[in-house]
Amino acid sequence: MTGVGKMMKHFTDNFEGGVADAWELELGWQVEQEDSNYALSGEGHSWARLLIGQDWTNYSSRFRLKLIRGVIHINYRVSDEGRYFIGFREEGLYLKKESPWGVFFDLTTSDSHHDLEVWHDINIVGKEGHLQVYVDKILEIDFTDAEPLIHGTIAFETLDASYAYIDDVSVIIDTGLMLEQIVEANKSLLRYHFRIEYTPGVIYEGQIDLADGRQYVQIGLTPGIFPLAEIFWDDERGYGRQIQSDIWLRIRGGPFPNYLQSALGLLQESNIISSREEGPFWLVDIKPDRIPLRDDPEKFYYDIFGEPEDPQKKEFLERVIEQAQSLEVSLQMRISREDYFIYGFTIQSQAQEMRSELTAAFAPSQMEIPPLPEEALQLADPKVEISLEMLLFHLPNIGGWVRKNHCIWAQRSIQLIEEKDAKKQKYTEIYQPPWFGKVLEAYTESVATKIGKPDETKHHPIVLGAYYEDHTVKLESFYDNWFASDFNYKTNSNYYFKQQGYKRYYHHFGAFSEGLKYKWYFMFEGPAKPVKSGGYYSARDWGYGGGRIKPPDLNRLTFTQAIQQYNRYSMEGKRNAYLMLGHVLHLLQDVGQPDHAKLVDHAGSAMTQAEAYKKYSYCWILAAEIALGLCGHESNILCWGPAILTAFGFCDAWKSTKIMGYETLIEKWSLSKKVEDKIKKTGIQKKPNYDACFKSMSDFSIGTANKLSLKSPLGCGTLALVPPVPGADPDIDTKDTKQTEPYFKLTEEIVPEIVGLGAGLIQLFYETVNYPPYVERVAIVHWEPGAKPCKFAFFKMNKDCRFYDAEWVMSKKKRVLKYRVKTQKLSLDRPAYIFILFGPANIGPKKSGRVMSKTNLRLVGTYPLTGKPIDITVKLTSAKDNDVGQYYWGTFNPHNCGTDPYTLTLIVKGEDNAAHLAPRNPSGTEIDGNPATLAKVDASLPSYPWKDYQPGPDMNHKIKISLVEWKLLVNPYGLLVIKPWLEAKGEVDLQIEQKALNCQWESYSGPLTCPVQWELLNQVTKQSDALGRAVTGLWRDFGFAVHLLVQPRQPGKAKLVITPDVRKYTPGRYEIKVLYKVGEPQKLWSNIVTILVELL
Repeated sequence: MTGVGKMMKHFTDNFEGGVADAWELELGWQVEQEDSNYALSGEGHSWARLLIGQDWTNYSSRFRLKLIRGVIHINYRVSDEGRYFIGFREEGLYLKKESPWGVFFDLTTSDSHHDLEVWHDINIVGKEGHLQVYVDKILEIDFTDAEPLIHGTIAFETLDASYAYIDDVSVIIDTGLMLEQIVEANKSLLRYHFRIEYTPGVIYEGQIDLADGRQYVQIGLTPGIFPLAEIFWDDERGYGRQIQSDIWLRIRGGPFPNYLQSALGLLQESNIISSREEGPFWLVDIKPDRIPLRDDPEKFYYDIFGEPEDPQKKEFLERVIEQAQSLEVSLQMRISREDYFIYGFTIQSQAQEMRSELTAAFAPSQMEIPPLPEEALQLADPKVEISLEMLLFHLPNIGGWVRKNHCIWAQRSIQLIEEKDAKKQKYTEIYQPPWFGKVLEAYTESVATKIGKPDETKHHPIVLGAYYEDHTVKLESFYDNWFASDFNYKTNSNYYFKQQGYKRYYHHFGAFSEGLKYKWYFMFEGPAKPVKSGGYYSARDWGYGGGRIKPPDLNRLTFTQAIQQYNRYSMEGKRNAYLMLGHVLHLLQDVGQPDHAKLVDHAGSAMTQAEAYKKYSYCWILAAEIALGLCGHESNILCWGPAILTAFGFCDAWKSTKIMGYETLIEKWSLSKKVEDKIKKTGIQKKPNYDACFKSMSDFSIGTANKLSLKSPLGCGTLALVPPVPGADPDIDTKDTKQTEPYFKLTEEIVPEIVGLGAGLIQLFYETVNYPPYVERVAIVHWEPGAKPCKFAFFKMNKDCRFYDAEWVMSKKKRVLKYRVKTQKLSLDRPAYIFILFGPANIGPKKSGRVMSKTNLRLVGTYPLTGKPIDITVKLTSAKDNDVGQYYWGTFNPHNCGTDPYTLTLIVKGEDNAAHLAPRNPSGTEIDGNPATLAKVDASLPSYPWKDYQPGPDMNHKIKISLVEWKLLVNPYGLLVIKPWLEAKGEVDLQIEQKALNCQWESYSGPLTCPVQWELLNQVTKQSDALGRAVTGLWRDFGFAVHLLVQPRQPGKAKLVITPDVRKYTPGRYEIKVLYKVGEPQKLWSNIVTILVELL
């Protein structure tokens, strides 16, 4: 350092050690030892060129020169444009210019004498076009070039027959900077703001208070992710957290590097190429001569990474070393010309195709650093210390099957139920949900490839729930629509699920009471806080809900809440129930992954290595940690940029898309014929209860992994950070079949169990919630005998002949019996057809009557004529129509021979064909005798008992039978005239007709259905003779015979036959009387009809 007030920087070389590495020496130049001193010597016409300094401008070149003989040219500002050269000889000096090369100009000379074979001190000073040459501190040349050469390095040239020595070479650059003021201005600054940006890569911004020893720093990533984390330093204690998290951790090592003081030290010690004024600043360019990462990269990298054994890693490392050898670093510093403060610097590094830039900005600050938050001391785990750069870490997840697989397996569970239920039809609601309003499409592998996530308008709610259980942002809008009618949801939109990105998958581990334990690195994913014994709920309990989750509003997409939704007795309730069940099924599937069963997080499993390193920002963090380890907190700032660049290059070159975790490996794995056959063979895995499903799945997955000698986490290693992150580094090499084969085998074994147990869980839910059947609607129609209905309560379309129609409908929170057709007394002349619809059939856009395995209908009452009980069994036949679906019908003939109507009670018994929970008593199979109350499952008890369910016969419908009404018809009516000489006999038809009602309840006459007794009275009366006298006697006394003929099959009909004896009959008008009795033997109604017959 020379000069007072001016800051000077220099290059020096005294050739000690006998080397001249900074020089290009032609033949004739070498380093020689003279006594104990080494010097550079040249002989004959030959050059010695300095390899650096091509961009030097204003500088002085100092050295010692001993001329033995001849002439030596001292070259100054040598560049592609030309050179200045000073000829040094015994007789004096001459200054010449060659520009362009080959064109010479004589500038000036000096006649001073120079002794040979003695050392002379030479000093050449240049500033712009002004050149001065000093020999032994005497100014011998002072010349100004109007068209100067501005920049260039130095060189020495001995001419023919010449011989000279050069030693103690130094190049002094005049920066024009006031060193003392700059040092003072920056050393005295105790509080300043800074921003360090490594592009592309990392940003640090904050405040340093040197007086109090405190710092506040925010860090982030470029582009656009800032701030990501914050750090407080106070009394040598560092605490940091990511902005999204309220969990604090200790920061290991020292505080953030004091880059400002490092820059000041560099300014004092390094070689400056140039400086220039630009606005209010000096721009100072520094190009370091020695960079350890470039000059000895093998030592640097092998010290850090060790000698790699893997040939591929060794190849990558050799490539990075090759890049490091080409490393070029330049630095430009920005200094205020007014207050001498260093306002920033820029370091540019390049190694072959890799480039980076580190930019620092500083500003004095009076703002006080906020105190360390108290919660940092309360929440930070003292057992864990992380590097500052670790706060840049991002953990995108903690592992889990890819979501399309959840959906495919859920769909396959539904299809398996359908396959096994083809004959019995006990679970049709699951795979053919009539309440959904349309035929649902299957979510197959081809659909998954084509559209990705399932469509709520096309796919089963179970499939939708299985997909969205892993959702980490606001759930899809259809959730809002589906729950819109739910009272709890209308009151609180967060009642069933967190609307703002709750990380549900932390509760996706474990098949027993214990769930995943909290790990310090979870803070980098932004999870839900630990909720239970330092951890999270198990997948089993998270899916069950109820009293197992506290507070319950953490999650209500659960098994127990699905029961409550089903209890709503609505299309929306059923749909939501199956959606919730899909969420639960996802959890059962998760336990099928051995890591989930073993409570082992495995963030790297669902990614390739390249994806993982990108999402973690791993290479940047690793590079920053390596740079910190190599360069330290307070070292030369020139170390950081190159160290990060080359370390990042090593990491970035190593990552591979062919290396991946287990769950990514099987992402495109399909249900092969082999697996399909095993699914069919495994079948539906029925378990006695919810917990048993999870236990069975866990036992199977762990046992299968152990059998294949696969250790958790599957296909994931430990990520080498400070401290290390287990299960985050994908490590299955897909090019090595020996590595991949066990994982494919594991999947082939586990998936059939996942599908089978999933089907079993779905069936268990349905058996639990399936409503007990009840008699929803009863209709009675009069129609012709032997007819078959075309639909419920109709035999001929649009011909309404209902005499009775009553249906249970919802009114607020209960059912009421609503009469569609006012009750009419059943007529006695035709069959009555009874129609029964078993419910619930009215849930959804289309009715769907229950299919019953057993039905029984009895009509019970008391016959008023005799007081005896009536008990009629009506055989029921099943049928279907497009309006109500499945219904049942039967027929009977109403009967009454009394003069009083009576009532029959319909006693309906039946058992549901659909499945119900067998161990529960009552199970729900038998019809509910009291439809007014809604039978609901009590989800708070493990046995799931029914509430408001009264199993037994339905006796809520009564029908009335009309009384018998009749009249006698006589044909011919009035007087029967017989002419014995012309006709042998005369006949009178007697018929008793019964009053009936037609389809519109209009009265008409029909055949009598009651017993009739006919009796001919022997006494006849001959009406008055000429004298006005009436004579009574036997009909044979008057010369004719009378016979009463009764038709056995038509008891209401009789024929009176009068046969006169032409030889004996007495002409006249006669009254013939017939007695008829109507009714049962126990009680008869008697009448006499008089028939008038005239014998001419």
